[in-house]
Amino acid sequence: MRIRIRIRTTLAFAMLLGLLVQTQAHALDLVVQPILAQKQLKSSFKPLADYLSKKTGTKINFIAYSNFLRYWDDMRAGKFDLVLDAAHLVDYRAQKLGHEVLAKVEDKVSFSLVTTEENSVIDVEELVAKRISALAPPSRGNLQIDKFFPNPLRQPFKTETRSFREAIKLLQKGKVHASVIPTPMVQVFPGLYVVETTDLWPHMGFTASQNVPVDVKAALSEALLAMKEDKAAAAALKASQITGFEKGDNSDYRGFMRLLVDTGYAN
Repeated sequence: MRIRIRIRTTLAFAMLLGLLVQTQAHALDLVVQPILAQKQLKSSFKPLADYLSKKTGTKINFIAYSNFLRYWDDMRAGKFDLVLDAAHLVDYRAQKLGHEVLAKVEDKVSFSLVTTEENSVIDVEELVAKRISALAPPSRGNLQIDKFFPNPLRQPFKTETRSFREAIKLLQKGKVHASVIPTPMVQVFPGLYVVETTDLWPHMGFTASQNVPVDVKAALSEALLAMKEDKAAAAALKASQITGFEKGDNSDYRGFMRLLVDTGYAN
């Protein structure tokens, strides 16, 4: 009798272990472009991963990168399952890695080159050989500096930061002469003056790799598009400072990889 009980217990344990292994094997990783310091990035976007896990029934882990360079290297190596980031990187994955856009953040976004009253600037040319802060390449803000200054003999000095807020702090403390930040942030921080503004681009896109099953992609897309109307999603949206997601596909981002090509990061 004891032998039978032990056999049944062993079989039950083996089945449970197999189920756990199977669940872990189907877990997906979500990464977001490192626009914040690593700890802050995790606190801002892990709630999104947790929400999507509950809604889809698929375990989604959040992976926070500390810098853009490693993020870019791992992206090119095809290591990402799920990604939320800027248009030029979305287009790169769609064209080069077979990623599919499941949804996109509402609205469009531009970047602005800003200064302060103490460093009053009327024309971009006045910033040649001056220090400009921005996130590391290939962030849009950093690559946009190269577009602002197309002459290779007349360049500013770039100061890389871990977040847009850090870039603004350096500007406010007078440690740089200008910063490149998302245009909406200009209204948040008083005393900033816009020198130049980029074109409007589609906001961040949420993509899935070819390794993500079709049914999981569908469930993720449905969950993302429903977040704005779901009270249970309020905390996740607030933490990430995203108003909501809207329908989108690869065609919405087609052509934006050109920024990577023009600055030598892709071909």
